[in-house]
Parts: sequence; structure tokens; C-alpha cells
Amino acid sequence: MANANDDKTPSSSASTSPTTLWDVFLSFRGKDTRYTFTDHLYKALVRTGIQTFKDNSELRSGEVLSNSLIQAIQNSKTYIVVLSENYASSPWCLYELVEILTCYKRMKRLVIPVFYYIDPSVVRHQIPCFKEIIEKHQSRFDAEKVNQWCLALTAVADFSGYQISKSRSQADIIDEIVDRVLSETNPITLNVAKYPVGLDTRVAGVTAFFNSETEGVTRIGIHGMGGIGKTTLAKAVYNQNYRRFQGSSFLANVREVSRTKGLVCLQQQLIADILKCDNINVGNIDHGIELIRARICPKKVLIVIDDLDDPKPLEYLEGSFALGSVVIITTRNEDLLDRIEVKAKYKVNKMDKDESQQLFTQHAFRDGEISDKLMELSKVILERAGGLPLALQVFGSNLLNQTEEGWRWFIDKLNRVPIDDVEKNLMISFDALKSVDPILQDIFLDIACFYIGWRKKKVAKIMKTCYVFVNHNIDILKKRCLITISDKDELGMHDLLHDMGIGIARNNSPDEPGKHSRLWVLQDIYSMLKLHKGTEVIQGIISSNYHHANALDEGVSFDAQTFRRMSKLRFLFLNKVNLTGSFEHIFTDLRWFCWKYFPLKCLPAEFYAQKLVTLELPDSEMIAMWDLNVVPQVFENLTTLNMSHSPNLTMTPDFTRLPCLETLNLRGCSSLEEVHISIGSLGRLVSLDLKHCGKLRSLPDCICSLRTLEVLDITCCISLDALPIELGNIGSLKKLDASVLSVLKLPDSIGHLSNLVRLSIYQCKNILTLPDSLGNLSSLEYLNISFWEKLEELPYILGKITSLRQLHAVCVNMLKMLPDISQLLNLEELDLRSCHHLLSISELPPNLKRIEAKGCRSLIRLPDLSTLKQLQRLDLGYCKVLTDIQGLEELTSLAYLNLTKCGSMERIPNLSNLKQLEELELTHCNGLTEIIGLEELTSLRKLYLTGCHASLLEYTLTRHFFQVYSISNSFANILSPSQFIFLV
Repeated sequence: MANANDDKTPSSSASTSPTTLWDVFLSFRGKDTRYTFTDHLYKALVRTGIQTFKDNSELRSGEVLSNSLIQAIQNSKTYIVVLSENYASSPWCLYELVEILTCYKRMKRLVIPVFYYIDPSVVRHQIPCFKEIIEKHQSRFDAEKVNQWCLALTAVADFSGYQISKSRSQADIIDEIVDRVLSETNPITLNVAKYPVGLDTRVAGVTAFFNSETEGVTRIGIHGMGGIGKTTLAKAVYNQNYRRFQGSSFLANVREVSRTKGLVCLQQQLIADILKCDNINVGNIDHGIELIRARICPKKVLIVIDDLDDPKPLEYLEGSFALGSVVIITTRNEDLLDRIEVKAKYKVNKMDKDESQQLFTQHAFRDGEISDKLMELSKVILERAGGLPLALQVFGSNLLNQTEEGWRWFIDKLNRVPIDDVEKNLMISFDALKSVDPILQDIFLDIACFYIGWRKKKVAKIMKTCYVFVNHNIDILKKRCLITISDKDELGMHDLLHDMGIGIARNNSPDEPGKHSRLWVLQDIYSMLKLHKGTEVIQGIISSNYHHANALDEGVSFDAQTFRRMSKLRFLFLNKVNLTGSFEHIFTDLRWFCWKYFPLKCLPAEFYAQKLVTLELPDSEMIAMWDLNVVPQVFENLTTLNMSHSPNLTMTPDFTRLPCLETLNLRGCSSLEEVHISIGSLGRLVSLDLKHCGKLRSLPDCICSLRTLEVLDITCCISLDALPIELGNIGSLKKLDASVLSVLKLPDSIGHLSNLVRLSIYQCKNILTLPDSLGNLSSLEYLNISFWEKLEELPYILGKITSLRQLHAVCVNMLKMLPDISQLLNLEELDLRSCHHLLSISELPPNLKRIEAKGCRSLIRLPDLSTLKQLQRLDLGYCKVLTDIQGLEELTSLAYLNLTKCGSMERIPNLSNLKQLEELELTHCNGLTEIIGLEELTSLRKLYLTGCHASLLEYTLTRHFFQVYSISNSFANILSPSQFIFLV
């Protein structure tokens, strides 16, 4: 067995890559490979999540790129050039190749040539078939350009690539290309350390144990004390070496994850990482073992199993992987490495004096000046840190910007604990939080016990029920290196700090859950509740299985009075359990209470949590919140009530008992029939969600007296027969979703909603007209009136809503005329799709960016569009009687134009000014015979001509140089091979 100690040299930092839009740009000759190799390669790339630009793939939604093809090349990380027999016959391909090599020289991006049934020497020297092609080009293009193409062909032939031949499976080659692209374009590098001091030589020491492919699977153990940098080293080794393997996976915090989420979760991650596929479901451990054996073991893999303290998980995660595979295990326990018989061990030693000084200085002073006094005091800190990277980071971050007095206080506290007790040394940083704000200590412990892996936004929402300035305090903990926040906004912390936190929470009573300040382990919660062991020190109970449906066995019951002694309980989560007995005198300090699948018909009469801020009872069995025969207590502090998706709830509570309510969520309560009239008393209500309350018959008029309501959602309340007449009195309303209703009219008062920003009233099938008062909505930015079957006209005053940015009127079948909206200077999007009876559109506002009128089959007239200088998308597909588009030639920002089945259109204006046009659809435009200015469309990448007149096709194909995406198959027979020279 090999052993090694780590050397100590600083690590260099990597440079950042330029911003890109596409992972891969595919250059190929469509005639040769579009429906064979290239199509299979493209699908394999896309299937693994690689963003690939191909001439029939769409750009990202909502983005408009000038000169899109050149930009697509410039904005791609990798280039795959499929060189086939006729590749060089396409000037388009050669132009692409020149641009690709220009980007390679400037940005050093990866170029992968694929020689499709052609020898690289043919490309390199332009011999046999390529020579004839080049000679033809010389007769048509200037010598300088042809010489540039020849040099590009020679250069690309010298890149390391792949050769397609009958002697090797194309599928295997495609797999290799995908793996190579993934490692280059979608790096799975892990965040190692802000200041990676001394890593380079340590990484080299571990990597030296990697065996050749002839020596089987290598199992390497990295061991050392907590906080010494085992995980950091394993991440750095992983980052530097994963590209050498067919698959890789870093399984972090295995000790914690296997305990809280189970081994199936780890198997799921391993399989997803190796196969680069998230849609494989692992049903159970045995299924996971079988999938690993069948799908993973044939591959050469690199797997890191981080923080292992028990050999058992290895049985379910390891297999007889292919030769050359490496499995790295990090652990504090060297004996465990002997038990699992690793082939090599690497002990991570403490940092030496120079490394310690460098790391501490970077955290404590950053780039600031260091006074002589603080430099002298730092020597004491370095001695106490003992070369432990975690301690150096935490101590340094806590002392950043501190006064000399703050440093001396910190050192005094350190001197009171044994120098070799790492956890007690780290405790000084925890103690220091008290002098800043005692709340910081509680927030740190809450995160350590409950919220590792949770999104910060969700955690902050819960914590705000109890603490102030939550986001600010979380940021303080991050700056002091006590917690981390990932790119996904997930909270985390070093396992040593995590251990310290849960150690503090256990109050020196690890085997007595009732004495812990916080409970998160499922069995500890179960034991404490079952045995009535709860005490006044318990502040929170949130199972680490919070995000899983079966947090506790369904049907388990506990005596409610077991909570009586927990007088400091602030956070409580229950799931699929039942509490029996009296609720009297419990939950007196509770602030946040979530009880999923609440099993009772109503809250017990004696339930009174007077400090409760948030009550969540989703998917409950409730019929009513309280028994009608009792007078409930007043919940003076409750601001959020969530009873969503409770199928048996028939009525809302008496809201006079909830005077401070701000958020009320009753979404999906399918049996709810009425809203209690007392809702008018909620002077602080901001959001009311009644969506999908299908049996709700009416809204009380008193809802109109709510002066703080900003969001009201009554979508799909299909039993509502009318809306309150004075709805417009809700002056604070900003968002109203009132779609899919059966009401006969909208109240005229709706025009009084001066603060309304978003109004969605689509699919109200019984409404015949809109009130003129809509024109008074001075703040409205979004209006959706789509799918109105009987609406014949829009009020002319609609054109007065000058704040409007989006107007959606899809499938308003009876609409014949659009009112004058020319004064809507902020309007950017107009959607009139499938308004089958719409005859004309009057003058339009100048700042429109999108006009959607597809399927307006009666449309005969458009206004002059020449003023729409910002218009980017114009869809007039299936406007069958439209004969002319005035001003089209002036739309200099237009990127997309669809005239599919505009059969009455015999000509379109000169397109030469449309330099931004990327996509032009003229499918089945039978009347068109010529497109003027097509050769000037330098950004065009897609042209659809299927079903067009043969003369138009011949004119287009023989005169212009661009990519034709769709042509009539029958027309191909009348073209000579030379006429296909411009097709890709």
C-alpha cells in the first residue's frame, strides 16, 4: 500500500472563458450528411443538453441577433466541421470554415474535424475531387478568396479529429465526440476555494496514484482531520482529471446525505452524472445496483465519494468498473480505508507557516494594508489555527475590518480553550457573532440543523416570521465563512462547522433528543414525541425529510400535549401524522407551522398559537377552519394562511379572527362555495388566491373595500355568475387574473383600478363586450382578452391606455375591426392570432416589436408599416386574402417574417434593407414569382419555400447564395447538380 504526504506550493488560478451562446456550431454539407451522420450527431448532442447551432435549429426565444450566422459562430464554444466529399463545393461552407478558424486563432476554441468517408490528405492538399471543386471556384470567385479557402482546408485537416469509415461504428464515434464536447463546453468543475493556497502539489500527489488502463480499478483514500482540506483537495483532483474519463461523479457529503435522504438519492445522482441524463428513475436500492452494473460499470469512470464514515454505501455505489477507473474516498477515519482495502492512501497534513500566513492574510486583510500591530497579533492567530485551513479561513474572515481591540478580544477567547480542540477553537467565531447581533447565532444554528441544501429565498421567508433583517444577517454569515451560498442559491456549510452547529444544538446531550434546541433527525423526532420527552429548550422541529412526501409513516399518532413543555418552539413541520388529545396551552411561542396532509376536519377549538405568523395546511382534510359551534381565538400575528388543494373545504374562516392576514392561499379548494363576508375586514391583505375554486358561487361585495390588496386570482372559478359591481374600488390592485369565467359582463368600475399593471381575462365565453372604462387603466401594461367567443368589438377607448406594453387577443373569433391604437407608444407586442373575422388593422404605434396575426384569414388590409423601425417579428401566416404589405421594405429591425399560405399575395416589396432578417417563411405562397433583394439579406439563415411556384424556386436557387431550409421535393428534379452548389 502506498502512502504520501503533501507538499506545499501555491496554486495558480484559472482564467475565465468569454461569454458564449451556443455550445457547438455544426458546419456540414447538407447534401452529403444532413439525414445521416450529422442528423444522428445533432440529436445526440441535443439529447445530452448541449446547445447546438444547426441550420434548422432555432435561436433562443426572445433574442434577436444581428448577422446571426456569423454571431452564432463567434458565440459558440466548439466547432464540429463534418468534411465530406462535396463540402468544399459549397461557398457557404467555406465561408463558415474561414470564420471558424478566425475564431479559433483569436479565442483558442476547440475545433473538431470529422472526415466523412474521405481521407484527411484529400482535404489537406485539395487533391482528386477537391481539386476539381477548387478549379470551379477559381472561375467564379477572385483568387484571394479562393486562396483563403484553400488555406482554411489545409489548416482544418491538421486538427485532431475523427475519421468515418466502414471499419468502425459511427455510433461509437458519436459517443466519443459528445463526451469530448461535454468536457470542453459544459465543464463540470467544482468550486474549490476562494484562495487555493498550496493545492497544485497536493493534487499532483494524489493524481500520481492513478493507474494505467491495464491495472484495473484504482481506489484511493484521502484522509486527515476535519477541516484539513480533504474535500477541497478531492474537488481540485476531480477538476483536473475528469476529462480523462468516460464519465465522472462527485458525491458530496455522503455521510449526511445517506442518513437524511437515503442511498437511493446517491445512486440517482451517480447514474445521472455518469450518463448525463436526469430522466432515469431509481425505484429502490436494488434497482440502483442493477442500473449501475448495467449502465455504469462498462465505462471508465472517475468517482469521488466524499466524507465516508461507513463502508456500507460502497456496496451500493461501486461496481466492477472498466479498467482505468478511479474511485476516490475522503474520510476522517484512516482505519476505514484499511477496511475497504484502498490501493493507495494520501494523508492531508496541516499547512506550514508560509501557507498559513498566506491563506490567513488573504481572508483577514484582502488587499488592504497591514499595520505592524495587527501583523504581530496575526502570529498568535496563526499559532492557534495550527495550520488548519478551515480555521484560518474562519478566523481571518471574522477579523476582517476589525479594530485592534476586536483582535485582542478574539485572541483572549482563543487562549481560554485547548489549542488542539478544533471545534472549540471554531466556537470562538460563533461566540463572536453575539457581539454583532445575537440573532446571528440563532440563524446559524437554524441553517446548520434545518436548511442545508434549501434555497435561500425559501429559508428567508420562514425566518422572517421570527427574525428581522434576515437577508442581511445571512449575508454576514456568508462573509464570515460560516455558511456558503451556491450558484443555485442553496445554503451550505463546511461539515466541521455543521458538526459544530448540531453539537451546539444538542446541548451536550446527544442521546436525549428532548434536550436539543432543534430536532431534525426523523427518528429523534419520533422518539421524543412518542415518549413525551420534549422540554422547554426545543426551538424548532423540521425533519430533514421536509421535501419528501413520506416524512413520517402515514397514520402515526402522537399526543398533542407532548408539545406542552416545548414553550420555546418557534418552527414546526409535520407531515402525514395525527395529533390526538387536547391542544390547550401548546404552541404558545410558535411562529411558523406547516402541517402537510392535516388529517382533521377543522382546527381544534382549543388550538391557539397567539404568536403564529405563518400557518400552512396544504392538501388537508379540512371542511372548515373552525367548528361552527365554537368561537375561535383571535390570531393577532398571523400574516400567511395556506389551505391550498384541500378538496373538502367548503367555506373560508371568519376573518375577524385573523386581523393581520396579508397572504391567503385557497388555490385548488375544489369544494369551496363561499368566501366569508368578514374578508372585508382584512385591512392588510395583499394577496388572495382562489384559482381553480370551481364551486365558488360569488365574491362578497365587501372584498371591494380591501385597500391593500395587490394580487387577486380567480381564474377557473367557473361557478361565479357575476363579479362585484364595485370591484374598481380596490385601488391598490396591481394584478387581476379573472380568466375562464362564466360571468356575463365585467363591471364598469374596473376602469377605476388606477394601479392595475396586469389584467388577464381570457376565455370568458359569455361576455359580449368590454366596458369602455377599460381605457382609464392608466398603469396597465399587460392585457389578455384571448378566446372570447362572442366578443364582436373592442372599445375604441382601448387606444387610450398609453401604458400598455402587451395586448393579447388570440382567437377572438367575432372581432372584425381593431380600434385605433396608434397612440399606445409603449406597446411592444400585439397578438391577434386566429381572429378569423378580423378585416383590417388601422394605424399602429411606432414602437411595436412583435405583431402576431397568424390565422387571420379574413384580413384584407394592414396599415403602412414603414414607421415600425423596432419591429422584430411579423407573423402573417394563413392571412389568405391579404394582397399587400405596405412599408415592409422599411422594417430594418425585422428578424422573422412569416407569409405562409398568403396565397393572394403576388409580390412583396424589395427586401434589400432587411439586414437583420434571419428567417423568412413563404411556404405555399403560390402567387409569388420573384423575391427582390434576397441577395442582400446577409443575416438570413432560414428560407421556407415548400409548395411555391417553380419559377420562384428556380429564380431563388440559381441567383442567390444562402441556406435554403425547406424546398419543394418535386422541384429538385429540374435542377442540375451545379445549381445545388449553394445549398447546405
